[in-house]
Amino acid sequence: RRCPADGDGDVAVDGVASPPGGVRWSAGVLPRDAVHQGAQPGGGLQLLAGLWRAGLQFRSAAEAEGELAGWEYESKRLDVLTETTESFVDVLAAQKRVDLAATTADLAGKTSMAVVERVEAGKEPPLQAAKANAELEMALLTFLEAEEELAAARSKLAAGWGSERAVFEKAEGDLDHVFPALPDFESLRTRLPRNPDLARWDTELKLRKAALASEKAGRIPDLEASAGILSFREDGTDAFTFGLGVPLPLFDRNQGNIAAAGHELAKARSERKAEQASLLKQLVEEYASLKVSHRKTTVLKEQVVPARLKAFEAAHIGYEQGKFEFLEVLDAQRSLFEAKQELIDALNEYHGALAAIQRTTATSINELTTVTAGDE
Repeated sequence: RRCPADGDGDVAVDGVASPPGGVRWSAGVLPRDAVHQGAQPGGGLQLLAGLWRAGLQFRSAAEAEGELAGWEYESKRLDVLTETTESFVDVLAAQKRVDLAATTADLAGKTSMAVVERVEAGKEPPLQAAKANAELEMALLTFLEAEEELAAARSKLAAGWGSERAVFEKAEGDLDHVFPALPDFESLRTRLPRNPDLARWDTELKLRKAALASEKAGRIPDLEASAGILSFREDGTDAFTFGLGVPLPLFDRNQGNIAAAGHELAKARSERKAEQASLLKQLVEEYASLKVSHRKTTVLKEQVVPARLKAFEAAHIGYEQGKFEFLEVLDAQRSLFEAKQELIDALNEYHGALAAIQRTTATSINELTTVTAGDE
């Protein structure tokens, strides 16, 4: 669906329209006051020698402004894409939490029934039935909480495309998919200049340099030429006139404007450096989150969850055979639920970190799969 900020004309993202072509079209047009016709005795024409230089400077500045608009558009586009991806991942994770809570509640119900049967058979004291029922109630509360979180995640995702409520039945995606290897950090770092928030400063520097060059050129006054025909009423004759003039900058050499333009250029360089440092710090934090969640996901999926599932099954069978106490079954059941819950959280964090890195490096998911450092 279209972003709610889209209009009927140019494509827009989050209220920022695509770079208008009118800026560049105007850049190719000469300034209106480039040619002056003066009212001299007999008529005349005056042309400033700085005409073409001014026109080229105007074109360069206008093109840079168009590029800045383009970078702003790209930045907003990536922001919307990243926010939507993160919201979609949150919905997938919330769906899995609801499924896990439902399974756990069903298991708690079956366990409670089994305990009641043992109590009625005189194999367990009545206190165990109360404990089993309390565990069931807690499982049902967890299920209701998971459903509320899912509803909130669905609404947030739907709001991203301008809908007041989520009308889709279910989000389809493979949250369990994890790349076997991490992207190479150094390769990601070299992609930082692709980030539109940093790339825009290259254009900004171009604009500031053009402004400084324009102010420096202003130290040299334009050559003024005039030509015309004079009519002498005394004898009825005409004369052709031609003149050249150069203003002498004895006191004003445009020093103030040159200094101000130089300051703006230095400021832009400093701000670009600060933006680059900020993005690098951000990438380091995102990569650390990705690395930790990747490792945690692998360990939970391959070791912890299978081990706790095996322990729970053994405890459940042993309880039915009278080999284990109910508290051991309860502990194994809780441990299994916690491990599966942590796995969902780790997967959610992993895919969120992956989306954040895509935004920071302006790199697609397909490109990330080719930038791996091998198994960690």
